[in-house]
Amino acid sequence: MNRRAFLTTAVATLSVSASAGCLAGGGDTGGSDSDENESTASDEPTTSPTATPTATPSAPSVASTTLEAMGDCSDSGTASVAFESPDVVVTGCIQGPNGCHQPVLQDATVEDGALRVVVTTEAEGDGACTQALVQRKYEATISFDDSLPSTVEVVHDSMGEQTTVTTADQ
Repeated sequence: MNRRAFLTTAVATLSVSASAGCLAGGGDTGGSDSDENESTASDEPTTSPTATPTATPSAPSVASTTLEAMGDCSDSGTASVAFESPDVVVTGCIQGPNGCHQPVLQDATVEDGALRVVVTTEAEGDGACTQALVQRKYEATISFDDSLPSTVEVVHDSMGEQTTVTTADQ
């Protein structure tokens, strides 16, 4: 007896499942199954004005960076910026904690069309270092693939704090 009840339930379930795909389209609308003779708004070709694509300037993208240590200087905490397409050149003077520290480029990132250059100092060599504050001159060159940034902010990460030493607009 259980076998008959099981088979009856299984057949009924399969019948409902098989017809569910046919009914999934939203039910019967009372018309014929063929849409060949019916016309809807979407069947008609439409024309709409096509916008002409305009070239948008590409965002500045850093291609390469270099920093050259240029010896000692006397005016620490200063920097200047030159826009020399395709490069931005930053020349500055940063303070280091001892004679072993030389300037290095910590970061050069572009966000919303503005370049942020962060310069710091790092110890070089294993020898003895003078235990006096030093001022080191540097020249950083940031090259771009496409356009130059509109603004450049130069930050010195020196002696445990970050300070914006200059901001320049193109």
